Amino acid sequence: MSLKRIFGTCTLTAVVVAAASFASLSAGRTELADAAMKGNKAAVRTLLDQRVDVNAAQPDGSTALHWAAYRQDLETANLLIRAGANAKAVSREGATPLSLASINGDAAMVSALIKAGADPNEALPTGKTDLMLASRTGAVEAMKVLIDAGAKVNAKENLRGTTALMWAADEAHAPAIQLLIPRRGY
Repeated sequence: MSLKRIFGTCTLTAVVVAAASFASLSAGRTELADAAMKGNKAAVRTLLDQRVDVNAAQPDGSTALHWAAYRQDLETANLLIRAGANAKAVSREGATPLSLASINGDAAMVSALIKAGADPNEALPTGKTDLMLASRTGAVEAMKVLIDAGAKVNAKENLRGTTALMWAADEAHAPAIQLLIPRRGY
């Protein structure tokens, strides 16, 4: 049995037009995040000039700001922040732009995101904080920015109660350990 027979000619036409309209809306909805993902700065600027939704997320929840942080593209991140990007945006996996910048050890990006409202104590669903992520990679400059912004040095992740100091020690990052020991507060 055909769809035409089930729905009738007029109804089938309406369904096809509605589906096509929805597909084109959702396809264009993530253009900015897609451009940032590809590192296409010209497209990002053009789309921002067109006032597209700066916080539109891809299906996994990643926004253009997530991609700028991941790619360590401070210029694009600053453009997005000035356009109103949400520095606290969370992907489906719980990642924020700040968590990506912390993993990368990008102190300048970490600083820009915190100034834009990112919370240095926001934790991933596992309880890992941005300071833990930076400690695990030995990113001392990023760690300093997080600590100066009020990151809790003694925070513990959920599974084993691991702290930033423990992550740094496990990865043998001596400068990170030296930064954290005097700041433990006990």
